[in-house]
Amino acid sequence: MMRLSMQHLGQLLWSLLFCSQALFAVELPLNQTGASELDRYTVESVRERLPQRRHGSDVSLIRLDQLYTFPVENYFELQTTRQHQGKRGAVKAIMLANGVYDLADVVRLVNDDRLIRQVDAKTYISYRPIYVAPTAKLVVQGVTLRLSVPDTAVLAYNGDLYVVDATITSWDESRGDYGPRPVLPKAELLHYAKRDARPYIQGMEGSGSYFANSTINGLGYNGRASFGLSLTAPQIKSLWTVSSLSGAIKYLPKPHGIFVGNRIVNCFFGFYTNDADRVVLIGNIFHDNLIYNVDPHDFTKRLIVARNITFDAKHAHGIILSREIKDALISENISFGNHGSGIMLDRNIERTLIRDNVVFANHGDGVAIFESDNNRISGNTLFSNANNGLFVRNSLSVTADNNRFFRNGHFGVETAVVNIDKLETRDFERDPYHMASGLRLNRNTLSENLSGAVAIKSSAYLQLFGNDFSSSGSSLFSDDVQGVADQLLLGNLQGGVSFCGDPKRLCSGQQFGGQSKLHRQKRAGGAVKPSRQGDINRYKREILEQLAQEGVVAASYELSVLQLRELSVANKQSIKRITDALSQSAESGHSSSLRLLAHLKLREHGYRGERVVGPLTKLALAALHGDAKAAIELKWLPLITGVSKNQLVSAVNRARAELVAADLCVGDECSSEQRPAAQSNEPEKLRSYRAVLRLFKPEIDRFQAYGPDKLKEYLSEQKAINRLKVKREARRQRELLEGREATGERRAYLDRKAMRERTSDRYLIATRAEDMQRHKERLEQVLGKVNRHRDPGARVSYTQLSRWAGVER
Repeated sequence: MMRLSMQHLGQLLWSLLFCSQALFAVELPLNQTGASELDRYTVESVRERLPQRRHGSDVSLIRLDQLYTFPVENYFELQTTRQHQGKRGAVKAIMLANGVYDLADVVRLVNDDRLIRQVDAKTYISYRPIYVAPTAKLVVQGVTLRLSVPDTAVLAYNGDLYVVDATITSWDESRGDYGPRPVLPKAELLHYAKRDARPYIQGMEGSGSYFANSTINGLGYNGRASFGLSLTAPQIKSLWTVSSLSGAIKYLPKPHGIFVGNRIVNCFFGFYTNDADRVVLIGNIFHDNLIYNVDPHDFTKRLIVARNITFDAKHAHGIILSREIKDALISENISFGNHGSGIMLDRNIERTLIRDNVVFANHGDGVAIFESDNNRISGNTLFSNANNGLFVRNSLSVTADNNRFFRNGHFGVETAVVNIDKLETRDFERDPYHMASGLRLNRNTLSENLSGAVAIKSSAYLQLFGNDFSSSGSSLFSDDVQGVADQLLLGNLQGGVSFCGDPKRLCSGQQFGGQSKLHRQKRAGGAVKPSRQGDINRYKREILEQLAQEGVVAASYELSVLQLRELSVANKQSIKRITDALSQSAESGHSSSLRLLAHLKLREHGYRGERVVGPLTKLALAALHGDAKAAIELKWLPLITGVSKNQLVSAVNRARAELVAADLCVGDECSSEQRPAAQSNEPEKLRSYRAVLRLFKPEIDRFQAYGPDKLKEYLSEQKAINRLKVKREARRQRELLEGREATGERRAYLDRKAMRERTSDRYLIATRAEDMQRHKERLEQVLGKVNRHRDPGARVSYTQLSRWAGVER
């Protein structure tokens, strides 16, 4: 029915006159990483990065509710699990600082088998969370580290973590295995607090991750970036973080990592990032992870996902990039047997190059591009996927060139415009989209796809040039383009042809781009109303300004805090104005102003150098006036920043001397409302960091960043989120049921779709061995490149790959 007819020849020649070569002027992805650059990432190259010398003794047991730089959501998840288990008290963690340690060092320095112990010569088990400070490195080499499931022994780090020739696994001693997760209904998999927290690995700001030839097993749960193996640094929304120790963490470099030749299995997500930078995943095997195998997320930069094998993601996709990732490379991966798509780009992923991958036997699409413009799919082999080889939704300037689409369960290629306004899982303020799709198909081969070669739906745009449809049979084009099929076929062979959504005629190249106006969720009543919180902040500012003018010190401080919260970028003039105001209130001994002023200055000096002693003195003055937060920050600064212990001791001594010189303390009498720790005209000089901790012990002991009230508030928020998810699912099911009952036509459509899926599934399963054999040469080529990045004893043969794919020899 798609044969070229002579009666359309005149129309075709007319349309070709208006087809512009500008159609091919695609803005290509910036990431053009070559094979030679990929080849330099090997297991041996990571081994060479290992620190050669171990040193340090700053290993201690700390209360995590005092280390308020630890992510608050993660702390609450750990604390909630303890409560479910009937345990009392705050979560305590083993903290590593100021040194390079291996697990033998940690066991020796902790010296308590109830916290961490050595099981045998090559095995360790931790019963407490381990936190690696920015000033420390932890080396896990040639051993197995078991993280206790009942004790939620997570591994979190702002420093560097080296995992080489090792295994890190969750561990349930009562079972003697990694502690499989209890089964939840599918609808509750992504609900919060439905399962207790379990061990995970999380690299945060400032961290470096170097993993090679290692196994990561059984980690993660649905929490806040606690999915398994994660690199996270949520974006800073204001400069308020400089007002506390969090500023020293938040302004560290984004987490980065190199992961070569590893096996990651049985995790909630195999791998996850949020706002990371310089991330390389190469030569790894990801399989049997609960949701996704590989999930780089929000704003991750300089990302390479290359020469990996990813299969059997149980509920979603093999590889998915989501939300505002630019210039990534997805190259020479083998992705098969995943519950969703083999590879997906979702929510404004741009300039990504998907190159030379082999994607087959996935239960969804081979490659899916959703709401993501200006991406290129080149040189891939996509076969035997249950739905389409390539599916493009609401995405413009997508180019697919030199790919092979063979025997996919629906179409070789489908592009569509879809209204997703009722997709309640989307936040359209964060993830806007447009109701337009545009796809360029250049020099591809499309063969034996079960429903047809190409489908264009809902006025999507299509350009064809030089594609091979010779083995597609009579069913080439479907849906919107059926009426112009002959013209498309001839134009494809003679210089290129464009379809711009009109089912009756073709279009010129200048029309091809279409409209890309952002399409957001509509709001009742038109314009967005001003937020109530904005009104509150404005009234609060007016009141504080009036009180500050009247000389109320606390009001001046609160006004400075409010101004810092509203600053999104470092404005020197604004910072100076805030600093001057704080200096005035600090002169009266206002402890919070002293603390805030100290951190602004510490941030300015980068927490390093001789100039930090002055700001440290102000922080010590705040602590001497009884400020518990200032005291706890004096404890942490030498452990997580470049501040030395000697500088800290010097600053505390200077602060005590200043109080005496100002006659604030004489003997046992102090003029301050809160009696400082200095007790005499000539206080004895402190000589060590430990002496400082003893001096401020009362303030340190009483400090608690996350109290019971905040925990209750957090739990209430999680329950509200879950209730909203339940309501959304109930509404979706109700609308679906109503739609089925309303029209017999829809019911018949759904029945036909289910029948087609069952038929294609049976057919593709029956032909999988044949299809793999047909593409054996290409699979072996890519497999050979994967094995370049794997240890000789961990390389994958074609026979092993066939077994994983469910195909016998």
